[in-house]
Amino acid sequence: MKKILALLIGTIALSGTICAQENQSLNIIEVSATAQKSVTPDEIYLNITINEKDNKGKISVDQQEEQMVKALEGLGIKTKEQLTVKNMGSTLQNHTLKKDEIFASKEYSLKLTSASDAYATINVLNYLGIADVSLGKTALSSKLEIEVKDTLLAEAAKVSKKWRKSTAGTDMKMCR
Repeated sequence: MKKILALLIGTIALSGTICAQENQSLNIIEVSATAQKSVTPDEIYLNITINEKDNKGKISVDQQEEQMVKALEGLGIKTKEQLTVKNMGSTLQNHTLKKDEIFASKEYSLKLTSASDAYATINVLNYLGIADVSLGKTALSSKLEIEVKDTLLAEAAKVSKKWRKSTAGTDMKMCR
């Protein structure tokens, strides 16, 4: 029984070394390359805040919002899709000799697709008296991001192919 067990263990150990030796005969060349590209974002988000306090309560937030929406639609912006309300609120200011004042405010996020649209929007909003406009963030759309990644992968592949051709006649160290 001991001889059979020893023979079985020896056979398993021997077969493991034979398989390991077969895998060592594969030659692999590893090449890495990088590629860079400057990309202009195609999604620009503007933060817009409308306050009654800016107009000393003479024009309501609703009236300012209507003016803003009309002006943005005049620029060709689809406000139902691109304009969202981020926050709204009001503040109460107590005065001892005057009556109390309540000022409402609304914050919006506007998604634009070009810097020229952002510039035109800021100018129109300034003309309307809405001066609290800031850049929220910039981003790449998923479509543009995929295009850029594909382009960079192709460029990196070309660079690695050139390197491989340039070192074809020399002795290279093979990685295993």
